[in-house]
Amino acid sequence: MGAGSSNLNIEAVQGWVEDLRRRAEELPAKGEAAPTETLEALLTFLEELRVDKEELRQQNKELIASRDALDEKYRRYRELFNVAPDGYLVTDPNGVIQEANPDAATLLEVSRDRLAGQPVVLFVAAEDRK
Repeated sequence: MGAGSSNLNIEAVQGWVEDLRRRAEELPAKGEAAPTETLEALLTFLEELRVDKEELRQQNKELIASRDALDEKYRRYRELFNVAPDGYLVTDPNGVIQEANPDAATLLEVSRDRLAGQPVVLFVAAEDRK
């Protein structure tokens, strides 16, 4: 169900409740809880629901804009990472390679896909390790 159809449903229910409220006002009181009070509460609830829905729609719009901005920044990062003139490795805190740019793969003489998951220490000469 799209945003337009749920909006229509809320408005249709509000109209239906409004009609019921008018009819209830025409009924003679029988000493019971007035149905108009219940219908008024329902109308209030429906209005709050409509407002909440609009707020959620706006938040969703903002989240989509944020996601799009992040996607663009990530695309730019990937572009710069891949065309950098030097070899770059991204490692986790344990020194395991997560990704490598093309120049790093060339320098290490290993394909990029084979570098991922390897400890960076494997590519350091034994005498240079601490």
